[in-house]
Amino acid sequence: MTVAVFFDYTCGYSNRARHWLDALEDAEIDWRPFSLLEQNSRDDGTPVFEQAQYADNPSLIALAVHEQVRAQGGDLHAYRRRMFAAWHEEPGRLSTQDIVDLGRDAGLRDFGRDAGFAALAAQHAEAAKLGVFGTPTLALGRRPGTAAVGGGQSAGCQRAGPAGVAAGDPAQRDRLMAAGFGLAVLVNLVQLVLRLLRLLAGVAGAAAGTAQRPQPRSDHLAVRRPPDRPACAPAGSAAAAAPMAGCAAAAC
Repeated sequence: MTVAVFFDYTCGYSNRARHWLDALEDAEIDWRPFSLLEQNSRDDGTPVFEQAQYADNPSLIALAVHEQVRAQGGDLHAYRRRMFAAWHEEPGRLSTQDIVDLGRDAGLRDFGRDAGFAALAAQHAEAAKLGVFGTPTLALGRRPGTAAVGGGQSAGCQRAGPAGVAAGDPAQRDRLMAAGFGLAVLVNLVQLVLRLLRLLAGVAGAAAGTAQRPQPRSDHLAVRRPPDRPACAPAGSAAAAAPMAGCAAAAC
């Protein structure tokens, strides 16, 4: 079975989803770009792909390079993993050249901005026809590039409100929606478990630190008894003239 995943590199939920989806062994994952910048654009006229002010926008460049790597037969999965990691898991901001260099590492021979943006626009338009409006969105299809029905998506990246794609057969749509919401519940559950583990680890560490502190000696609270005094020599004896240490002459 092929699962098409509509994504945007700027979306943190897409980055989380790729960790889980990369681990699947019984499904072919087809990652397809969907621009949140275009989706959230307030301009209902010219698409952002055709506006000069967005010619070097990192989010568009990253998706355009993705499509150029695909078209030129490069290692698309290597680029996707490296791009997600660079965007979400490494410090610093990416420039156009940084992104193109990541593409070259994955087999990109030549980056053509116009061709890349055109391919990105076509993918975005196809996704919009399926009803996609947020990322990540899952879709089922027979082979890469032929997804036939929109999937479900929840708690992901979008404009506002809970996302869900209403497309295709209602029963199949409902199953996919349930899968999407299940994915969101899983995300929240994993986050909750991790928080609880960190909390328990902190409590255990504090308890261990307390146990290692030196405990006060019980005899600190006891009333100290003076040392036993040696018996004094009988009066008039030779020893009486030189009392033992700790024994006062007046006590004899």
